Amino acid sequence: MTKTFLSLTALSVATLGLAACQSAWSPTSKAPGTYKEKSVSTDASGTKRTTEQTTHVYRDPSSNKKAVVETETKTDPEGWFNSSTSKSTKSYN
Repeated sequence: MTKTFLSLTALSVATLGLAACQSAWSPTSKAPGTYKEKSVSTDASGTKRTTEQTTHVYRDPSSNKKAVVETETKTDPEGWFNSSTSKSTKSYN
């Protein structure tokens, strides 16, 4: 009985902790402004990936904080003329 209670308590604490962290990962937790991030990586086969992420955080006319995240990923496998680019946009309320 005691083990079950302790297990449930630990599980509840872990779940609540994770839920609190997820809101901290939201782009709307940042101050209003524009943020840019860039990462470059190359895998073992020589494929180079460049990801550029731009986050625009602003307040709407009702003073609600909103964010728009634009992501552009360029993939360039080793070789000539075979690169590709993908773009995505996501809005957060």
